[in-house]
Amino acid sequence: MRDLEALERWKSRLTAHDVPFALERHGEAEHLYLLDPNEIMLELCVQTPESAAGQLHGAHDILQRWVDGVR
Repeated sequence: MRDLEALERWKSRLTAHDVPFALERHGEAEHLYLLDPNEIMLELCVQTPESAAGQLHGAHDILQRWVDGVR
């Protein structure tokens, strides 16, 4: 998701329609879990800008190692 405000809109809409959901925090990310009508679990997630930036830096390092042939 784009930001915490978007997640809050989802929470409000689900609550308004009596759709049960669970919230969890994993590190710097907020996760919202719900079941669709076929009981398939869906996950909505939003990260803080700081955690997303850290992941981007890590991704660049992984890509560079791959380019350099280091596995």
